[in-house]
Amino acid sequence: MDNFENAKKFDFNEFPGYQQAYVSSSVDIGKLRPNKSYDFLFENRDYFLEQILLENDGQIPEALLESIPCSLCQSNNSSFIMKKDGFSIVECENCSLVYVNPRLSSEAYEATYNSKNYGHIISQLALESHEYRKERFGVERINLINKFNQLSAKKTVLDIGSASGFFLEAASEAGWEAIGLELTESAVNFSRSRGNDVRQSTLENANFQEKSFTAVTMFDVLEHLPDPVSTLKTIHNLLEDDGLVYIYVPNWNSASRLLMGENAHFIWPTHHLTYFTPVTLTQALEKAGFQVEKIETQGLDIIDWLWQEETIKSNDTGFVKEKVDVLQFLVNSGGYGKNLRILARK
Repeated sequence: MDNFENAKKFDFNEFPGYQQAYVSSSVDIGKLRPNKSYDFLFENRDYFLEQILLENDGQIPEALLESIPCSLCQSNNSSFIMKKDGFSIVECENCSLVYVNPRLSSEAYEATYNSKNYGHIISQLALESHEYRKERFGVERINLINKFNQLSAKKTVLDIGSASGFFLEAASEAGWEAIGLELTESAVNFSRSRGNDVRQSTLENANFQEKSFTAVTMFDVLEHLPDPVSTLKTIHNLLEDDGLVYIYVPNWNSASRLLMGENAHFIWPTHHLTYFTPVTLTQALEKAGFQVEKIETQGLDIIDWLWQEETIKSNDTGFVKEKVDVLQFLVNSGGYGKNLRILARK
């Protein structure tokens, strides 16, 4: 009886993301990934690397690599986890951050994003699904920011890595002054054609003044950056007091990785340099001066796993498909969804 009474008094809010009632993920894969755009991504994602290997007898020249300490705690002690695409993924023995080491040098890394091939990937994946992403995800994201926003006098948001601008449009329609930063030219041109204020610049070169924004967002961006903690500190300076930062990154502790291993789609060492968990991303935010207010995970882990089983292994998955949404709900609620979402306050 004592245990039952304790259970009744337990505050489920202590478990970020926990949901006591079933909630459908309600993601239309056909609209999110039209015309086999996701297949195109995986067929072309390492074109730049393949060219390097072709020109260097299957090896990555040491001149294109750099070894780094852990970006979270600066330790040089790490343990090997796996190798993919010729790169080692390691875990810091001090703070448990997972990252690529050694990785492509800054010059080689920038070249991957300036390649026409990467531009084609963005065009295929993001531009064709723009309207759906705006209505399904853009609106959802700005609604959450509105829920936590305490600065009613000023509503300015900076979206770093704004892609097609679907979030910018949703934010503008919700009454926010929205500015985007994006490097891929095709995405910049598309976003501007729809009336968005987008700068083709890195955050470091954008020259914003301190306390310029009520909120800053980074959706699937932080994992790409060479020094994520430094970026978070820059964002901290750009925010008004009590301002919000809202971040999506791949979740290293996800069902995708547990089910698919190194074949998990987000393990992409030429582009994704750091792999966060709820613990390590919280530590990074706190180190930059933020206080975390909301953590949850969402994802398409089961769908991606089924894609592997069908496409790569030619397995029959019909019996699982009938329960995909329920299985994904359980994954999300348990904190194992592929997309780790954290909202924090300055």
